[in-house]
Amino acid sequence: MTGEDIKVLNVPAEDSVRYGINFIKTAVCELRFPTLLEIEDKPPIKFQSALRKHYPYYTEEHGVSLTQGAAPSSSGKRYRFESKKKDWTIALKANSISLETNSYIDFKDFYKRFQLMLDTVGGLLDTDFFTRVGLRYINSVPLPGNDMDSKDIHKWINPVLVAPLKGGELGTLTMFNSEIGGHTDGGKYTFRHGFARGNSPDKESISYMLDYDYFQDGVEYNDVYRIISEFNSQNFNLFKWSLGEESIKVLVQGENKI
Repeated sequence: MTGEDIKVLNVPAEDSVRYGINFIKTAVCELRFPTLLEIEDKPPIKFQSALRKHYPYYTEEHGVSLTQGAAPSSSGKRYRFESKKKDWTIALKANSISLETNSYIDFKDFYKRFQLMLDTVGGLLDTDFFTRVGLRYINSVPLPGNDMDSKDIHKWINPVLVAPLKGGELGTLTMFNSEIGGHTDGGKYTFRHGFARGNSPDKESISYMLDYDYFQDGVEYNDVYRIISEFNSQNFNLFKWSLGEESIKVLVQGENKI
């Protein structure tokens, strides 16, 4: 397939809006870079010192890689720096650094914290480019009822995404998940969606997961902020396209009345 044959993500463009609430459960931005052996061999004292003011909690983890038919093997050390409330985390490995939160407010806030991270420790990474830049948003759209056979699912999620469920021919469902991969302007994306079970205080609940992952390889250091901003704009377009009318009402109202 030639470059001229490739079609990119082309959902309708939307003006960015900050709703009173959001469905984002996890937001992550990851930067990969050529391996720094000193991070693998010894604790990152310089990083810890630089991040300590805003991320005072430090832990060291030893990753394990599991491959079918093979014995578990080490996937390298991972160093975690957590904020005082432990709702923001910077994870450092020998070839990557990421910022993650489970308390996402809006992109302006996320971008500010990401910028602070890179301004604080970017020089310690000793690189003028990144092998990959990625931005991921995991959303959970709450649904009425506690089963997967809701006839109104198309009111909450774009009917195009849940078309196989419309006629009921598939019977009582125990799961429904899908993964899509494609191109964006200058990068690629992976979009996973489907039902997810959770537990509310009084009963089991059902939600619909919308998991968006955008990435671009071979990014110059000075282009990172632009790439992240472009990913966020593309994500808002795809996110809005993914929703049904009832989900949009919940966002606009600024509270979940399900």
